[in-house]
Amino acid sequence: MLSRFPGGFVKHAERAPGSIDEVRVLDGAAELEDVPSSKEVARGCTLVVRGWGFDPLANTPAKIVLTMDDRFAVEATVRTARDDISEHFQREDLKTTGFKAMMSTGGAAFAPHNIRLYVLSNDGSTYFDTSSTYSFDVVPARQQIPDLPATTPGKIHVGVDVLGTMAEATEIDQAHPKIQRGDVLIVRGWAFDRTHKEPCKRVFIALGDECVRAIYGVPREDVVADQQVSSARYTGFTARLSTASLPLGRHTLSMFGVSSDGSSVSESTHPVAIDVI
Repeated sequence: MLSRFPGGFVKHAERAPGSIDEVRVLDGAAELEDVPSSKEVARGCTLVVRGWGFDPLANTPAKIVLTMDDRFAVEATVRTARDDISEHFQREDLKTTGFKAMMSTGGAAFAPHNIRLYVLSNDGSTYFDTSSTYSFDVVPARQQIPDLPATTPGKIHVGVDVLGTMAEATEIDQAHPKIQRGDVLIVRGWAFDRTHKEPCKRVFIALGDECVRAIYGVPREDVVADQQVSSARYTGFTARLSTASLPLGRHTLSMFGVSSDGSSVSESTHPVAIDVI
């Protein structure tokens, strides 16, 4: 139902109180990074959006919906503590009007985008517009790969464990990987800066000309055992690459790992090329 939002819902003439207070980039299992001052975000990132809002008729916490260009609607996790809102409006029942939502830029075009905040009435029959928006640009991830010296091969390990597609939610045949153009390729693996014995600063995954910044920092106990250091725990990554814009034919899967101190970058390739059919 939310995929059509706000289409299919009745709009109320009144605006709802609410605000998008913070937008940050998810960069690992437990780490958030500020959006660059240029507001240029690499395609493939996940944005964490926080703010507040409530139903202005009932004066109670309500469902919060965020959209990117009035598409890609997500329902936020609501009822996080916002004592400041309760104090401002002098209403005890508005203490839990905060929200958090996660929005992916994986399917977004390379263009300016706009996040809009909406409030749903408690009975779900109508929605309220708000005056709060957040604008940013989605740029090719390759633009955000630092122009750094290449490190010695093997000093940074970046490897792939799982290849799959969003359409089938299953692993594809890694011996002769073929995917339909338009499918979303799922890549999972791990990356570790062996020189400094620390997680990488960032990881990027590319298939041909399509490149995304991976979500990095997933716990990997098997890597701890393999590298024999506890600092290798949060070294897993996952990335989603769209194949819609790729030409038919064979493409090389490449992985880029930035060293933990940000001083060098390592590029490696998957041993088997992927055919887009």
